Amino acid sequence: MKKSSLLICLIMLLVYDSTAQSLNIDLDNISSTDSTCLKEIKAAKKDIQNGRLVYCRYTGHMLYIRLRSVQEFKTLLCQFGIGYKESLFSDMIRRGQTQGCYRAYMNNAIDKKFGSTFIDSLLNVSDSLFLKNHIDGILRYNDCDTQPAYPGDSITKHESEESALQMALESVRYPRGYAQKKNWECKAYVDVDMLVDKQGNASIPEYWFHFDIPENYKYENNLISEIKRVIKKTNWTPATIKKQKVKTLTYYRLYLK
Repeated sequence: MKKSSLLICLIMLLVYDSTAQSLNIDLDNISSTDSTCLKEIKAAKKDIQNGRLVYCRYTGHMLYIRLRSVQEFKTLLCQFGIGYKESLFSDMIRRGQTQGCYRAYMNNAIDKKFGSTFIDSLLNVSDSLFLKNHIDGILRYNDCDTQPAYPGDSITKHESEESALQMALESVRYPRGYAQKKNWECKAYVDVDMLVDKQGNASIPEYWFHFDIPENYKYENNLISEIKRVIKKTNWTPATIKKQKVKTLTYYRLYLK
């Protein structure tokens, strides 16, 4: 187990190092053997010569980095004759080959033409437009600056098994015949979508149960009734964007006995 953990750490360090190098490319000192980078620079130069500017946003390496205001951002870029492209680096690392050179060359060209603060300014404006466009709608939890929290929970603790939300399930009355988990390896949980409005009122529109003991599935309706009974439906801390309260659809995994 220790050897496996060490190997994973080494792999992650290599990935991080490769990504960091790709995000900080010295375009004036590209090796003549770095065919990947040279090919991308050639493609970027050709697009620029043809009057095509494309802002390339780095969207991650192994995990996708989401931009909530991407549609608003694209619209703003379009007003300046700039296209939009997402740059997701491959996890296939080749020694001496640099990823992201098209992105680096293009974004550098945009900085030279419009100024070094131009993109940051557009991102700030697009984020404000996103909030304006969605302030009265239902937002996804991963588009929010802060997450909704159950009464008594901190924003950062609400997903843990020691959270007040999880502890509320201790009061669930299990139906006669329900088979409790035999050991810690046996799984019994329910995934819920939680809708929390700006006033801190909560409801659960969807439930998905998982039992390693199949016979327990017949008690789903009983358990739904009990979960509705024990979970507080008011006084939640609403999610926020730019310090404004928003209505949010979020997700929780609640563990059962």
